[in-house]
Amino acid sequence: MLRARSLALTLLGLLTLSAPLACGADAPPVTLAVHDGDGARSLDRAALEQLNSRELTVDEHTYAGARVRDVLGRELAEGQTLVVRGADGYTQTIAPAVANGDDTIVALTRDGAALPAGEGPARIVALGSPGLSVRQLVELRVE
Repeated sequence: MLRARSLALTLLGLLTLSAPLACGADAPPVTLAVHDGDGARSLDRAALEQLNSRELTVDEHTYAGARVRDVLGRELAEGQTLVVRGADGYTQTIAPAVANGDDTIVALTRDGAALPAGEGPARIVALGSPGLSVRQLVELRVE
């Protein structure tokens, strides 16, 4: 009896370890402050997941998330910039041509799973502009 229970617990542990990571309810929470020039709002994971998702492959990883312009709800006008800030205070300024592009996203997943702790729960991914990537994204501000 003890042996059967031990075997069952071992099998249950193996099944748990081999299960894919979920990106929905089990994914870490996201709180993204968006200051779009018309006011401020806060977006959570559910709100970001409601937006059309796009995939970008960078350094053999596939990131998925909404385009920045969709998160903002509009494109940046000429003369405006987008300042993005990470949880550690690191900021990066993004020009309208990049922010408005199809290849600049607020990624929530990497390779089909929630972003690793050091990258997420959200990050900017700009295809062809790795220096613009901001990990652990907490704020988008139009200036």
